[in-house]
Amino acid sequence: MALPELQTLDAYLRKHASEHPGRPAVAGGAMRLTYPELDAEVDRYARAFRAGGLHAGDVVAVLGHSRPECLIAFLAACRIGAIFLGLNPKHTTRELAFVVADSKPRVVLGMHSREETDQDAKLLALRSDGLAQATIVTRGGAAKGLSIALDTFLAGAYKNGPVTHRQDPAAPCSIVYTSGSTGTPKGALLSQAGMIRTALLTWEHWYGALTEQRTVAQHPINHVGWLTCECVTTLVAGGTIFCQERFDGGATLRLIERERLNLWLAFPSMLILAKETPEFASCDLSSLETIALGMPASVELMRAYRERTNAVMSVSYGLTEAHGGAVTATARDASLEAISSTIGRPVPGVEVRLEALDSSSDGDVAEGELLVRDRSLFLGYLNRPDATAEALDSEGWLHTGDIVRRRPEGDMQMVGRRKEMFKSGGYNVYPTEIEAVIGSHPAVAAVAVVQAPDLLWDEIGVAYVVPKDARGLDLAELKSYARERLANYKVPKRFVVMNELPQLPNGKFDKVTLRARAREGVATT
Repeated sequence: MALPELQTLDAYLRKHASEHPGRPAVAGGAMRLTYPELDAEVDRYARAFRAGGLHAGDVVAVLGHSRPECLIAFLAACRIGAIFLGLNPKHTTRELAFVVADSKPRVVLGMHSREETDQDAKLLALRSDGLAQATIVTRGGAAKGLSIALDTFLAGAYKNGPVTHRQDPAAPCSIVYTSGSTGTPKGALLSQAGMIRTALLTWEHWYGALTEQRTVAQHPINHVGWLTCECVTTLVAGGTIFCQERFDGGATLRLIERERLNLWLAFPSMLILAKETPEFASCDLSSLETIALGMPASVELMRAYRERTNAVMSVSYGLTEAHGGAVTATARDASLEAISSTIGRPVPGVEVRLEALDSSSDGDVAEGELLVRDRSLFLGYLNRPDATAEALDSEGWLHTGDIVRRRPEGDMQMVGRRKEMFKSGGYNVYPTEIEAVIGSHPAVAAVAVVQAPDLLWDEIGVAYVVPKDARGLDLAELKSYARERLANYKVPKRFVVMNELPQLPNGKFDKVTLRARAREGVATT
């Protein structure tokens, strides 16, 4: 079965509301909406946005966790041609201040609960800066001197006539900020056309063309994984989205059993945490047809899930600048060994080539920077024409910054990030490759490798390691383990044991902080 490529998300909403009027579209908390009910709620929010002075091209920001109301707000923004901006409650006030100053939202919806007073405090602090001219709306009720209540805001929905569905699929519909792991975050401008193209590729080649797709949406709403991979792809497929505000391994497994979910998009860390819960042994997980991995997982971990489910393990490579979805994917019948060490092959229709790092070759090479060209690419970075020109060249190729090696059998293997690459003794060193080796040690829970300056070698690797066991690590044994599997110049010269690694709001390790620590020569925590 193939899905049609329609012009807008509204067109999919109307199609599914007509063809499957009784099918649940989205659920979460006390809310459970069929496709016609979702369409009606989107219309109510869109009318309220119009009544509140929001026009095409204006930004509406939503602060909150994964909830049906956040998806409704996104679809309503699309309906009137506005631009959705997800804000993560885990962000500090300083981090939020940068984003709102850069994007200048006209309306802000605080979808946090009344009890989350710390979020009100953030909005109040932002009121005097980036949100001075914005209308602030809060779900839990009007905070004194700060906002109006969501119910009051929505009550103005029918002051004007019906919302006209006039949308430009190629115009920006969302801004997703990059993590800033190597510098200042950049706002990637995404479009409905790009999202729909990505959703179709993801559904067919990564998720396995599931019928009546049922999945959990539990990534942060400022993440392209939530927006495109979990929500839009399921919406395009006419499936059901079950929103879970925060990741909880046991709760996710109970949800899979209760709602008979057939798709779970997860990172290996999520699988590990879920596996450690009592629910892993007690819950019925037989409904799962696909476990879509955002990055390769260990053979041991995948084998444990194979024993408890009938799910196909599938790994894909995607990035925000390609709307987050499948650029590559592993085959449905790929071995666990291949899934654990590769990102598969380019999906049909997407152009991919590898560019030499030293400009020694004009053609495709066996190892180099991954370049992508497709209709799924983003529109550029908000207010960053120089960064846009650096990422998208004149021939339409996206320079991803990721270094990839093509194996003889055709599968592609991630080597590392171009910006994270460093030189040690004249050799190119890629932290991603080293992290994969050290992370495979049975006593290691997490690892991040960064570089530090060195008088002899120019730069050296510093490995920050979190042990699985509270008793710690035998560092001499860990170094020997690394030397057996890596060339000598790749083995970190320093190993540092930490209780936990600093993280960015999207869950990635904060390598900016770790590089600063490495430069300062900090050897303990």
